[in-house]
Amino acid sequence: ILLFKERIKKILEATNKKSYLKWYIKAGTTEKLRWRDVQILKFVPDLWNYLEIIQQHKIINVIEFGSFRGGSTIFFADMLKLFETGGKVLAVDIEDRMDPKTNRPDIEKLTASSISDMCEQTVKKFRLENPGKVLVILDSEHTSEHIYNELKLITPILVKDDYLVVEDAGYETSMLPGMKKFFGEHSMEYNHDLEREELFGVTLAEYGYWIKK
Repeated sequence: ILLFKERIKKILEATNKKSYLKWYIKAGTTEKLRWRDVQILKFVPDLWNYLEIIQQHKIINVIEFGSFRGGSTIFFADMLKLFETGGKVLAVDIEDRMDPKTNRPDIEKLTASSISDMCEQTVKKFRLENPGKVLVILDSEHTSEHIYNELKLITPILVKDDYLVVEDAGYETSMLPGMKKFFGEHSMEYNHDLEREELFGVTLAEYGYWIKK
């Protein structure tokens, strides 16, 4: 009976989390959110996770796949400046839709597919020119195949203690098969930071917080 009650409790908790995320998206909260008056399509608890990751894991640089208007790009650059890392942000998007406020020396931009040869070469070059641990955010095309190929591209470029976050599987569940396939194949290369993922009880980056071994 106790096991049954515990199972029911977990099901209800999971249902409540999913319901909240659906409300958050349906209410257009992400479209209303701004950083320095630039749209930032992020989940607020995840943003707090990012600033703590940068501080606690001594992150120097950020690589962002999927930047849209650039609010999150500016946020990451501001956090690097706040914690005096001396680092930069590399923002990659398939289209150039970024706000002019992203035109600053601590932000580099690339207009290309995040699974293209150009992207791979640019990320490698960025790492060589900007040494130090990175936080990588994957937030571009939300399909199983695309996220699998993104992970396949970025993993050989990462080194020990780099931090990787895959966003939006909390509501784009079609991403999960590709993610689970990849991390299953590369289980010896990453640690799943479940403590961080569950810190605020709910996240849009479900199954998405990973540290390179």
